[in-house]
Amino acid sequence: MTRRMLAAGGALVAVAAVLIVWRPLPFVSGATGRSASDPAQRHAEGSKADGRRFDAPLPEGPFDSVRQELTRRATAGDPAAAYHLGRVLAQCHRYKPIADNEFARMAARAIGSLRHILPGGQGEETLLMNAVIEAKPEMDDLCAGTDGVRAKNEADEAARWMAAAAEAGDPRAMVDYADVAFAAFPTSVAVIDHAAEVAQRRERARAWLLEARRAGNVEAMLGLAKAYALGTLYPQDRERALGWLLAYRDARGEHRVGPAAIAFTEYQMRKGLDAAAQERAARFARSVAAPGAAR
Repeated sequence: MTRRMLAAGGALVAVAAVLIVWRPLPFVSGATGRSASDPAQRHAEGSKADGRRFDAPLPEGPFDSVRQELTRRATAGDPAAAYHLGRVLAQCHRYKPIADNEFARMAARAIGSLRHILPGGQGEETLLMNAVIEAKPEMDDLCAGTDGVRAKNEADEAARWMAAAAEAGDPRAMVDYADVAFAAFPTSVAVIDHAAEVAQRRERARAWLLEARRAGNVEAMLGLAKAYALGTLYPQDRERALGWLLAYRDARGEHRVGPAAIAFTEYQMRKGLDAAAQERAARFARSVAAPGAAR
């Protein structure tokens, strides 16, 4: 019942997209040079060449009404504008607004239908639903006025803008690039057909993620957890993935991912690992608690 409701409710599916997507990418090695038409290259060169700074706040209002200004600023080298463009294009394509009261009723019906109860009284579906409810306000805010975004899938454009922001030094983009880099290649056939491009994006994503980690970016630990869980940037290793997630969970400071999403992800990562593997993951988490520690 719960999964059928999630599949039928466009809003629930879109909100859940902010959580970890358990979709492994086929391993592809190799790399190619960056195209001169790549926005990341053009924007980074423009920004580095003239030393411009973009300290003004981003334009406010529904995305469709400010997209042109965001694009102008991103093209001029503003990493914050490029990051926002990439994030909205990546996350709001399938978003469908739904009123809070209707959303609450849908969530209540879903939770009431739970049958798979875990020790302690929480079911897997409950953990997922809590995470979805937690993420909804952020998705509503991020995806306000995005009818134009939903009109077509701009996954490749999202990756290009995110790369532009990362190249310009935006720490959020350095971590998030891996989340959007491969969406334009949703099947194994697409990956094979674009193997060189996929490999290039893989190397860039790994380099940016490690750079962010060396700089002490807490979110990079979550990025590494996803990279090992999905096998996107490194060979799949669920024990190492859990270790990085536990390090992220216990890190001091603010987290961009809420506690409900972390709890659901932790449950997913623990599945299939025996007690000894989970203890090794916990020890690894403690060993990488300091910024810059070995991965």
